[in-house]
Amino acid sequence: KGEGLFNPPAGGVPMVHAIKADSPMAYHVNVGDRLITVDGDDVTCMTAMQVSKLIALKSDQERVMVFVRGFEIEYGSESLGV
Repeated sequence: KGEGLFNPPAGGVPMVHAIKADSPMAYHVNVGDRLITVDGDDVTCMTAMQVSKLIALKSDQERVMVFVRGFEIEYGSESLGV
């Protein structure tokens, strides 16, 4: 709880918008990090709303989320700044 995601203006990978200080992820994730998987499921083509719904489905369970920060990744035919 306490994280916020939004889609960058050109679409693309959902990005961390805000983190509450009391969030369990506050010391691990930074604003601007991009979420790429949730429990092994690729979320790079999902909207922030779809990702939020996916995360909410397991809100009573521990989840594994993978974020990227600070480098370029190749996805499909376009390069995304991460």
